[in-house]
Amino acid sequence: MDDFTDNEYEALSDALPGAEEMTIEFAVIYVRHRTLVVEGPFPRRLAEIKARDKGGRIAERTKTVNYGLWTPADDRFAEFDKATEAASPDSPKED
Repeated sequence: MDDFTDNEYEALSDALPGAEEMTIEFAVIYVRHRTLVVEGPFPRRLAEIKARDKGGRIAERTKTVNYGLWTPADDRFAEFDKATEAASPDSPKED
């Protein structure tokens, strides 16, 4: 299995950007019947409304998803796909 050339890596990066995505999630924490309650995740504006209505606080976190680097496909996966497809109940059966 050979590595990609620099030009191939660049082409993959240009065509399929976003090796890492980052989003911010918001939740609301408040007390109900002497118990802490957490609701979410919500968009920021909805979290603000819920926190105000329920007398709670807003919590936020940054969520990062890393899709990894592109690597050349390995022949092992082709064999795995064939075996998985053959075992699938939806796969066509030979007569």
